[in-house]
Amino acid sequence: MIKTYFIDVAYDRKKGWPHFFIWPVLYLFSLAYLLGLSLVRTAYLKGWVKVCRPKTTVISIGNITLGGTGKTPLVIMLSHYLRQTGHKVAVLIRGYGPGKIADEALVLEKNLSGIPVLTGADRITNVEKAQTEHSADTIILDDGFQHWKLARDLNIVSIDSLNPFGNGYLLPRGILREPISALKRAEIIVITGSGQSEDIAKDLDSRIKDINPEALIVQAQRTPIYLTGLQDEERLGLELINDKPISLFCGIGNPDNFKKTLTSLGARLEAEFVFGDHHLYTPADLEQIITLSQEKGIEKIITTQKDAVRLNGLEDNNNILVLHIEMRIKLEQQKEFEHRLSRLYNS
Repeated sequence: MIKTYFIDVAYDRKKGWPHFFIWPVLYLFSLAYLLGLSLVRTAYLKGWVKVCRPKTTVISIGNITLGGTGKTPLVIMLSHYLRQTGHKVAVLIRGYGPGKIADEALVLEKNLSGIPVLTGADRITNVEKAQTEHSADTIILDDGFQHWKLARDLNIVSIDSLNPFGNGYLLPRGILREPISALKRAEIIVITGSGQSEDIAKDLDSRIKDINPEALIVQAQRTPIYLTGLQDEERLGLELINDKPISLFCGIGNPDNFKKTLTSLGARLEAEFVFGDHHLYTPADLEQIITLSQEKGIEKIITTQKDAVRLNGLEDNNNILVLHIEMRIKLEQQKEFEHRLSRLYNS
């Protein structure tokens, strides 16, 4: 509950005078956080800390805010594209500490058949494994934008169009992991999500270009492709929930994008159960979701792939469906995106 409270404060979900006294305290911690970032960055730039430079091509996909920017589907899309163009790809993901499930890693493994996904905090060791055990010529570094120890050939940063920079403050007062000026390091910036007006989208594009005029900026959309059951991998059509009452549950960085995706499919959202990011579900959680949905006469309960992998071992229920999505670059920007990638191998 304490973690959830501070996340809500960072996202400016807490309003009014009861929270007034915590804001300046968190702002001071943000300044301390910025100082720490500056010291770490300086240590690597000055060469005080050694940077590992692999012989293989390294592509980082990251962000400058807390989760929910579409990194995982972007990693999946890029991995498939590079393999189709003849490259041997390996994906490195940090995962989480003891007792915590690396849900992103499980989702990647499910969607990247034949592509090794190496999980662990020691990225350098995993780079060596990717090269020696899997003969990888390309390494995709998931959530690597702030990982200074490993050099990369290309920085891709994903930004959520619905909430690009939060309230503009660094953690823990806001959701920024780095100052917005850090976008200067990115070669490609992928704006994900939908729902913004054309004027707001243009303002975001202009703001990014003011910071980094050399970066390629492309639009990408999380596109729903099919549904499955929790255990049954049979693909079901999206029309199954069109004009049907549904409930949803999720524990992800940005639940609003999930809600908008479901309503865009014509589903009538009658109930929602939103948990903290990376929530570890219990049988009691699932029982509550199913019971309350049944009381409202709702037959279909929808969740995300990331949530589904955290339900492993819990009671299955035929009413729970998993929405599968994929990331798609805007068609007219696809060629330029691919051209930027090809530069890595033709230079």
